[in-house]
Amino acid sequence: MAHFSKDGKTSMSLSPDELKKELRARMRGLRRGQDPALARQRARAAQQALLDWDVWQQAARVALYVALPEEVHTGYLLADAWQRRLRVYLPRVRLERGLMDFVPCSRVGDMAAGPYKMLEPHAGLLGMAPPVLAHPDFCPDVLVLPGVAFDRAGNRLGFGGGYYDRFLAAFGARGSGRRPLLVGLCYAFQVVDALPSQDWDRPVDCLCTEEGLVCL
Repeated sequence: MAHFSKDGKTSMSLSPDELKKELRARMRGLRRGQDPALARQRARAAQQALLDWDVWQQAARVALYVALPEEVHTGYLLADAWQRRLRVYLPRVRLERGLMDFVPCSRVGDMAAGPYKMLEPHAGLLGMAPPVLAHPDFCPDVLVLPGVAFDRAGNRLGFGGGYYDRFLAAFGARGSGRRPLLVGLCYAFQVVDALPSQDWDRPVDCLCTEEGLVCL
């Protein structure tokens, strides 16, 4: 992965935190610089690759996200899941910094603007927060994650809030023996050769872009 910071330092001379900061800025610029029509076309193709996947077609429960403006949108995935009456979970940010839970949603009407003005399950719906992750209802077959970048080993770079990292750590700690397949959904240019990673990071099992779906 060859890239440089603004002051000319190579990635080899940057600390992990500096590299993450630079990558976030770089990827934000690339996403914002996309032609809107091309971005929609790419997002549609990425979703179609997931829709065509036999694991998705056989799933009964899926966890998705509602995209921010620059993320690969999930409208086709949500429409397909709701049409087939799958159990759909969507993330809801908690007031405690860095925490979120997943909430069963059966229609668009179950959502409202949250604390950060993002569309998320409304406050009246019961969620599956980390303290109660032993709840047997939260056991999706597939969990689709957004990201700023992913590498070819499945490591993920998020926005820096740690929401998914904390949730996945708590979910993995429940020790049920059953876990969902994690799918990173992004544009192809967001996949890089390598990312800084820590021992607690949970890599995704598959990457899905407009170029297709690859299981790692």
